[in-house]
Amino acid sequence: MKRLIALTALALCAGLSQADDLTPKEIHTELLFAGTLLLDYSQTRDIKNHPGMYETNPILGKHPSDDKIATYFVLAGVGHYLVTKALPAEYRPAWQWGAIGLETLVILHNKQIGLSFKF
Repeated sequence: MKRLIALTALALCAGLSQADDLTPKEIHTELLFAGTLLLDYSQTRDIKNHPGMYETNPILGKHPSDDKIATYFVLAGVGHYLVTKALPAEYRPAWQWGAIGLETLVILHNKQIGLSFKF
């Protein structure tokens, strides 16, 4: 599991260094998305501290391990970046801001039900 995370992070770093076709604004927007993903990751890890709560993402399952959560969020971040890079420039803002909006709604909902950010 830790190897997969390390390899994925390495692939992301290699991809970012090859991001010639993304504008600086698109790179900043992608980093903003990564920030929302990090907040969601932290809240997802907090679920285990609240008896009776469970994860609703069917990919993760109701009670995922910290390693599974980390792997999922790293892959989600890398996947989002790769899709962003593959999209034609005119579709990138909708893709990026749509994902940021969705993540923001998830974060706000999680906060409302008592999940917190712990790093």
